[in-house]
Amino acid sequence: MPATNQGWPESFGFKISGTGPCYILWVQEGSSAAVAGLRPGDEVLEIEGQPVSSLGCEALLGLARRCSNVPPSIGVVSRLHHVDIPPGPRGCFGFELASGSPPRVANVSPDSPAAACGVEPGDYVLEVNGMPVMLREAAAALVGSCHGRSLRLGLLQPQRGAGTRDPIPSADSVHQERKQKAQEFNKKVRLSLGQAYGAPGIPCPKWFGECSIQPLRCSRMGGMLLAWSQGWGADYGLWCPREGSELLGE
Repeated sequence: MPATNQGWPESFGFKISGTGPCYILWVQEGSSAAVAGLRPGDEVLEIEGQPVSSLGCEALLGLARRCSNVPPSIGVVSRLHHVDIPPGPRGCFGFELASGSPPRVANVSPDSPAAACGVEPGDYVLEVNGMPVMLREAAAALVGSCHGRSLRLGLLQPQRGAGTRDPIPSADSVHQERKQKAQEFNKKVRLSLGQAYGAPGIPCPKWFGECSIQPLRCSRMGGMLLAWSQGWGADYGLWCPREGSELLGE
């Protein structure tokens, strides 16, 4: 784990891009970012609890690298959109890929299967048939291997803007549902930890914060992450600290 945030995010195993909002385009397998649950196609909404949706890449990098916590906590929500494209005449899907890392859609033929499925020029192609891709050549090879079968793409479509996306529920509108789910989650974790850490002399992990289940995933990359909830606007998680402590309640 790096000692500072100066190499964030690459030194923690992921890559971002965008002009506001920013998106995660790549996550290194086995990295602290991958362990924390970050995935390609995630939109960055918060850094250390501060909203950052309006920040471009350079401003976001500057903010994260100035944070005292290493690494800074990050709040994200997935914007990955999956489409299943049936083959057209002669097995063609009706789009071309441009070079880049990850590749983007260069153009889409009118009235093609891709056009009918909502594929647009500028879309990032992050997955092909369930396989993560970072290079045009790899994506093209997977597309060409369909041989008359449907093609499944994982797309990031930043050009569509926030107005066409599913809204994130407000805290007020989902308060009761979140509370119930949080309690259920807490009970399951307690039961699991009681089995794993119930032997004499084995310390229990410490529970940080109130558990709440919401669309936004928040995590801090580091330590041993045993379990975590999806939290909005805060860093919730179940961590195994160096020193043992009691399991805090609800």
